[in-house]
Amino acid sequence: MTNFITRDIEKKFVKKECENIWTKNCPRCNKLLSFSTKYNLQRSIDSGSLCQGCWNQLMPRIGKRQKTITEEDLKRMCPICKNEVIHTTKWVRDDAIRKNKVCKHCKPIIYPPTKERIEKQRKK
Repeated sequence: MTNFITRDIEKKFVKKECENIWTKNCPRCNKLLSFSTKYNLQRSIDSGSLCQGCWNQLMPRIGKRQKTITEEDLKRMCPICKNEVIHTTKWVRDDAIRKNKVCKHCKPIIYPPTKERIEKQRKK
């Protein structure tokens, strides 16, 4: 059964020997792109999607746009003892601030070690 979309696709594009593969050319470099369904092919045509190589050339790398993180960006103060804590990533620092976590020196004061935890440490 064909409808107006698939009829147009069949007119514009060549169906490969394998029945489940549809193709079109990249609008920028004319490289052959393969699609497993007519729907994916039509969506690609409508959006004007490019091949992966052309897409990578057009889109800048995320790392180039990010601000350089300094050691000052990774520091925070412990809420109990007010000692400076340096984290490995900005995400870890933000998570510690959000959850109001304490430093490793204050942790045993707030969360005293249990027998199970002590036994696990001895096994290591």
